[in-house]
Amino acid sequence: MGKKNRSKKSGGGENDKSNRFRKDLMSMAANLVHMCMMNHNPKEEWEFFINVHAAVEMFRKKQKQGQLVSARSKKTLSASSVDRSETMKTFLDWLHENGATYSSKIELKQVSQAEGFGFVAVENVEERETLTRVPDKVILKFSHAHNSYLGELIKEQEMLKRMPNVSLALFLHCEKYNKDSFFKPYLDILPSEFNTTLYFTPAELKYLRGSATLGTAIQQYKAIVRQFGMLYQILNCSSSLPQYEDIYKCVKLIPQAAIEAFDFDAYRWGVSVVTTRQNKLPHHCEGGDDCGSSTNLALVPLWDMFNHSVGNMTTEYMEETKTVECVAMQDFKKDAQVTICYGSRPNYELLVHNGFVMTDNPHDKVKIPFGISPRDPLYEQRVQLLSKFDIQASSYFTIGCNQPVASSLIAFLRIFHMDADTLDTWLHADADQLVLLPQVVASQSKLDEAMWSFLQNRINLLIRGIEKVVESSRLESSPTTRARLSVDVRVEEMRLLRQLTSFCQSQLDQAVAGQQAE
Repeated sequence: MGKKNRSKKSGGGENDKSNRFRKDLMSMAANLVHMCMMNHNPKEEWEFFINVHAAVEMFRKKQKQGQLVSARSKKTLSASSVDRSETMKTFLDWLHENGATYSSKIELKQVSQAEGFGFVAVENVEERETLTRVPDKVILKFSHAHNSYLGELIKEQEMLKRMPNVSLALFLHCEKYNKDSFFKPYLDILPSEFNTTLYFTPAELKYLRGSATLGTAIQQYKAIVRQFGMLYQILNCSSSLPQYEDIYKCVKLIPQAAIEAFDFDAYRWGVSVVTTRQNKLPHHCEGGDDCGSSTNLALVPLWDMFNHSVGNMTTEYMEETKTVECVAMQDFKKDAQVTICYGSRPNYELLVHNGFVMTDNPHDKVKIPFGISPRDPLYEQRVQLLSKFDIQASSYFTIGCNQPVASSLIAFLRIFHMDADTLDTWLHADADQLVLLPQVVASQSKLDEAMWSFLQNRINLLIRGIEKVVESSRLESSPTTRARLSVDVRVEEMRLLRQLTSFCQSQLDQAVAGQQAE
């Protein structure tokens, strides 16, 4: 009797321990959501990131300690974590069997450590030659998630219903644990991790401090952590609580191995697959599809193996054949990498969402903050005049390769430097006169001299700050690839800022020369 009682007590203890562990994780997930729902002061964004990142790392450590992944799901995960080159033949055979084709003049192979797989010309390729044709059958879409075991949960949860990217990221994870998945050859060829900023540690992200790119990266991290926390609570809800009864019924349709393996690493992987590969295709409503949208978020196997370079976008969805067809955007010589254009995207978008940085990107932009202090004696008048141009008292202004100084920044800087009389004059100006204020003109006024001098000094301060960042990075004995990407984006920002200082100097010279001539 004594032994039996001890046995029962031991079993009860294990159950209690497991329940406490599960409750701890649910509480930690709820805390992640709470942290990321709160607004934070932009001036304190680094401290905010450090705190959220630490909370995520604590959750990851806690979850791994608990060994929640079952022996079966561990085996599945291990089987899917193989060298991509080993799955290439299976992937290409799957594509061929389902009607996808690519030109005999190009070959899919590892092109470099940084770029991974890509297409290389084995013969000269001429502009407008067809490169790939990918049929609708192998394109992985949001509608697949909507019509799958996730469908009921998507209908039940507003976040999944309104955010196809979240549903698609979750579906990708779940399909890895669906032994009958049609898309298994595609899932196996995908990278196991990425260089999107979701993977950056504080030590790798610190080089972005002082750049608006940091804010973009942190906002994305914040959104993904919040989504993860909400999804974790949904997938691990208890059937014993009445408020979760309907959700629990939906969750039970999902492969159990996928639920057990769902952690932050799994979700950021799914998100990164989507952000690096997503496209919008026409939405053809078929049995059960939600026809509330005219487009369908999609991943296009084979075509998404092309790397990016500057050029024209030459991919089109062909309604007649229901295929995504891509033609060469230019001539490519034998042995050259064959690339496509992802679009006119600045480096801060390419880094955050795609995980790479382009040198001399002609579409690059830099965001610079400017603001008017509420303590300014003419604050109300300045804000009133700014409102006529839909400009806020504090805002980021974009500087790009093709437009050194945006018209909105010109208007802001002129208003920032106006005295009381000049402000009053412009506040009473008619519409025809107001259109002149944001224009870059060869002005001879002291106002413009002060404006261009101020902007040049501000830009020079930013350049010196970036130079210090680059110099500090050189002191690192062996910087990681991601740390180097952070530094690369700063170097490209500095290139743009130096172009702007030259532009400011030319405008300043004209303003001073005009006044001297008078």
